[in-house]
Amino acid sequence: MIHKHGYPLLVIFLCAVIVINMFFLFYQASDPPPAPYDMGPRPGNFFPSFRIYYVEGEELHSVKRLIQTMRVSPVLNAISAYNMVAQETMYDRYGKLMIIDVIDVVEGEETIFLKVKPDGFKENHYTTENYYLYIMSLVNTITEVAPGKRVTFLFEDTVENPVLYSIDMNRLFSRDESVVLHSSAEVYEELELFLRALDRQNTNIAYQKILPEDRRYYNYSDFYPYAKAYNNLHLNEMPVDYRMSRTEEGYCVTIYYPDSSASPVEVWELQGVGESIYILMRSEAFEQFAEKKGD
Repeated sequence: MIHKHGYPLLVIFLCAVIVINMFFLFYQASDPPPAPYDMGPRPGNFFPSFRIYYVEGEELHSVKRLIQTMRVSPVLNAISAYNMVAQETMYDRYGKLMIIDVIDVVEGEETIFLKVKPDGFKENHYTTENYYLYIMSLVNTITEVAPGKRVTFLFEDTVENPVLYSIDMNRLFSRDESVVLHSSAEVYEELELFLRALDRQNTNIAYQKILPEDRRYYNYSDFYPYAKAYNNLHLNEMPVDYRMSRTEEGYCVTIYYPDSSASPVEVWELQGVGESIYILMRSEAFEQFAEKKGD
């Protein structure tokens, strides 16, 4: 049997417990945990994607990879992804990246210092012709996440780095886009998207695929007559085949339409800028369209 004053006392007691708990939680949450903070690996379901460059003949190709462990430093993440691809044996890329042991990474405002063991910088398949490409496979991978920065190597137990395969390893390495080749499929895919936008009269979308530098000289009003001329030549037509070659500044793609087309063969020029590929206004195909602009 509950005392006649039991309910009020019970309510007061419960209120007191709630107030004490709220005060305790507020006190615990009011300050951050004491330093030092955990700046190491962050295990869990983190899957950042990184573009990794590898040597293919006389150029660099790229592939994207996910890594499961997120670190604080994007550079450390990129190196981890690079090492993962370097040791893959199932995709015919083994031996097309450097296998190096990075001891430490120091990131400055303009330069990234990699302290490394020198063993991986001397391999039987390195030559004076391909060594620069191997170095750039790592440098370009790192500068994907650290744009504008340069990379230098600090060899372990060495006061001054050696000259290897005619390259002074004391130098600062900058990103080099000139050795990167987009696959023919990537280049043609961008051109096909451009042509499909023209075919569907999505002229705004097509215009955005023109090289940004060219867009400074050709505004949308200048571009529109070319788009109209394309539709006059290729009403509901799409290419049936293509051939691609490398040029000094980018790529040259010859497009083949059905023989019955008003313009069965056209030549387009494209240029890669980072991960993007753009169409150049100086393409021979645009000269063909110029004759039709007034129609």
